[in-house]
Amino acid sequence: MTTLFFNVGRKHLITVAEIVGKVAGVTRLPAQVVGAVDIHQRHCLVDVTTEHAELILKKMNGIRVRGHTLQLNVATAENVAQP
Repeated sequence: MTTLFFNVGRKHLITVAEIVGKVAGVTRLPAQVVGAVDIHQRHCLVDVTTEHAELILKKMNGIRVRGHTLQLNVATAENVAQP
């Protein structure tokens, strides 16, 4: 699994179901490609299968969720430690 950093979180009223549904709907991949979803105040950490991580990054960047434009990256120590 690869962990992706999503720039939306509890502050944006995002839910696990919305994240999984958006990934499955936009990429046309089955929902099983999404593993654990950890929602924080201003971001989410989402585990996805490594083989599909690049496709998800490419397709999901720029998509709007609850009025907020998604910016995805592979999770690193720098972006996870954001305030």
